Amino acid sequence: MGAEREIIKGMQVKGGLLGLLMVAASALFGRWDVFFGMSVGVLLAYGDFLLLCLVAGELLELRSQSFFWMVQIFKYLIIGTILAVLFFKKLINPVATVCGLSLIMVIPFTEVLRLKKT
Repeated sequence: MGAEREIIKGMQVKGGLLGLLMVAASALFGRWDVFFGMSVGVLLAYGDFLLLCLVAGELLELRSQSFFWMVQIFKYLIIGTILAVLFFKKLINPVATVCGLSLIMVIPFTEVLRLKKT
């Protein structure tokens, strides 16, 4: 279990740094909607990754898998509703938000070589 926790910690650190880099790079566009869109996307992706790391194992062990998936669906419905309102009000850029959300797909690849060895 120690090696797995170390790998997850590495993913969290590298994912956080990558997220900060993505947000900083979005500031170069000079548009607030792009910056806020990227920030919202990165925060949602990184927060979702941390939440999955913290509670996924416990939820799957303590409750049935259907409860875990119900919680996930409910969480994504809430996030989707909030994003829809922000998109409708034109407060954030949808393309930048999707780019920020893609961070959750990139995080595991930061430690893929170490995962292969275990």
